[in-house]
Amino acid sequence: MLGRRIAAQTRPPATVRDLEIALLEEWNSIPQSLIDNLIASMANRVITAMPTYVCFSCDLILFSRVLMSLLSLPLPSESLPSRFLSKPPERGILGAGSST
Repeated sequence: MLGRRIAAQTRPPATVRDLEIALLEEWNSIPQSLIDNLIASMANRVITAMPTYVCFSCDLILFSRVLMSLLSLPLPSESLPSRFLSKPPERGILGAGSST
C-alpha cells in the first residue's frame, strides 16, 4: 500500500533519505479507519490464504518424495567430478544400513 502511494506521487524520491521521508509522510497520512478495517479483515485474509499454504506444503512433500526417488537413481559418471566417482557405502533413505 505504501509502495503504491509513493509510486503515485508526481515526483518520485531521488535519494534514500527522500524515500524515507516520503514513506513516513504516507504512513502518517493513512486514515485510522483504514487501519481498523485492515486489522478487522485479517482473520478473513488468513482463512483465504490457508489453502494456498496447504497446497504449497503438499507440493513440498511431493517434491521431497520425487527428489528422494531421483537420488536413488544411478548418476551418469561422465558428468561428475572424479571426487564423486567413488561409491559411498550402501545406505537406505534415512541413512540406516541395509538389513538384508
